[in-house]
Amino acid sequence: MRSLVLALMLTPIISGFGASGIAFAADLSAAQDKSLDAWLQAHSSYRLAAEKDCDCADSINLVRRSAPTGTPLPNYTPYVLMGDFRHSGIEDLAAVVVDRNEAMPKEGLLVIFDGPFASKPRKPVYTGRVGMIAQMGLGLTNQGVLIYGAFFSEGCTYEPHGKTYREACVEY
Repeated sequence: MRSLVLALMLTPIISGFGASGIAFAADLSAAQDKSLDAWLQAHSSYRLAAEKDCDCADSINLVRRSAPTGTPLPNYTPYVLMGDFRHSGIEDLAAVVVDRNEAMPKEGLLVIFDGPFASKPRKPVYTGRVGMIAQMGLGLTNQGVLIYGAFFSEGCTYEPHGKTYREACVEY
């Protein structure tokens, strides 16, 4: 099992959630939804991770009420995040998927799609394993870097690297 990691710059997982341009599962556009659905249909052993997979109801409710920035984020979900991860002015999509046959999944996959999204589904540019589904979620650092980790704590960052993303984790 993957060890916990410390994010670069020691930024909290939810720190960037007050920034403009951040959106969650309830805000998926039809084109983004089409890309995610196409991937899930092609990988039928997976499903989108859901709040029931997270033993973190208190953390989710805190983020929805006030987030660390004090700005409520009523649509927050821990496993789907849209934002400009490449800092290109175009919205991208990250989602965590889990094995559909596991009642309490311990790990899953992080799937990242680069925008722009149009009528034809996009293929992901990054797919990688993530662990500790019950205590982790997606977010952005203060620098706008995609992060997956524990609420208000450490995690792995995912920075653009060529046509894909590079996972940056420091073991401790």
